[in-house]
Amino acid sequence: MDPFYQWSSRPLHKSLCVSFIATLGCFLAIEATNRPLENDIAPLGILSLQFAGELSSALLILDSWGETARLHAAFNLGFDYLFLVVYALFLSAACSWLARARQPTSQGFATARFILAWAVFAAAALDMIENVALWQLLLGSMNAHWPILATACATVKFAIILTGIGYIVIGAWAVLIHRHRPTDS
Repeated sequence: MDPFYQWSSRPLHKSLCVSFIATLGCFLAIEATNRPLENDIAPLGILSLQFAGELSSALLILDSWGETARLHAAFNLGFDYLFLVVYALFLSAACSWLARARQPTSQGFATARFILAWAVFAAAALDMIENVALWQLLLGSMNAHWPILATACATVKFAIILTGIGYIVIGAWAVLIHRHRPTDS
């Protein structure tokens, strides 16, 4: 049973469209606030901090950011709480919608949607935990467990998200091919 099992196609489609627009808008805002964090030590900005893995690496990254960059990092982390809600809703709704479109012809594809539709919410929860760890580092904590926790959460989170995106791309391709396939007469 997917998170949207009680929703008919029309509300699911509307939520898919709204959550896509919100996800895109949040992504652009996150990207804009990430640019001031990018430098030689942190070439990927906040992502470099997420994947630092060790306190010494995290401290090098934080030291490379000036006061203004740290404010951008704080905004980025705060705004990420909205982003994680909308990307989880979008990815889950997209997985559910695509599985419904493919269910008559691909039971395995539909079964995968149940797992992914829920897994993206687990990814969002991991994102929250990761953010707590990053906040602690940004606030000056010297606990070596924070960068390890952030990296572990980010690794699993991105694995789930990228799997979900792959599912959506493959599913959308399959739906398009199926809809444009000539029918036998």
